[in-house]
Amino acid sequence: HNGWLVNAEMYIKQVNGITSQSQGFVNQYQYAKATGAYRVKGLDVLINKRWHRLSSWVSYAYADNTYHFKDFNPAVFPNNLDIRHNITAGVSYNYRHLKTSVGVNWHSGKPTTLPVSGNEIVGNNINYDTPNASHLDDYFRLDWSAVYQFRIYRQIQATLGISIWNLTNQQNVLSRYYGLDADQNLIEYQQKSLGLTPNLLLRLRF
Repeated sequence: HNGWLVNAEMYIKQVNGITSQSQGFVNQYQYAKATGAYRVKGLDVLINKRWHRLSSWVSYAYADNTYHFKDFNPAVFPNNLDIRHNITAGVSYNYRHLKTSVGVNWHSGKPTTLPVSGNEIVGNNINYDTPNASHLDDYFRLDWSAVYQFRIYRQIQATLGISIWNLTNQQNVLSRYYGLDADQNLIEYQQKSLGLTPNLLLRLRF
């Protein structure tokens, strides 16, 4: 209505018959074999406003994602992908042959499992705390892109594009896991997302 779009959805998703080996555990359940389920209860909200050359949007997603493995202790704990809050927002602008946009992506930190503080190693094995009871730092990314279309010669059309992923060079941690070195000392590993990453595109159409 008058350039406004508002949409909201609530849902419940139940998935049975999953195996622990397929979930990518890097904690005390890394080598465990069990069958279980997960349930997601969520809410998605989208608000979009369009003007003549400008469009803006913001979306919010809430999800409560929980594992159920009766053979594990505890039997119920957060899913590896339990991202409770997720917000995206952006603005795009079109003027003749130029299109440009900027977008923001933020979400709360993914679950992670930490070793027990002060008692990290027991019997040459890592002594993990409650599975997925801790969280990584929040994720934040700002992106920008622009595309310009023009004619080179008669029937030859060109598209020139440039984009910058992670404009603020945010060092987002995607996952964290632990291991032992040759001397049985605890080592922490982190997988991080790309930093500031420019991309250039040139497309010709004959």
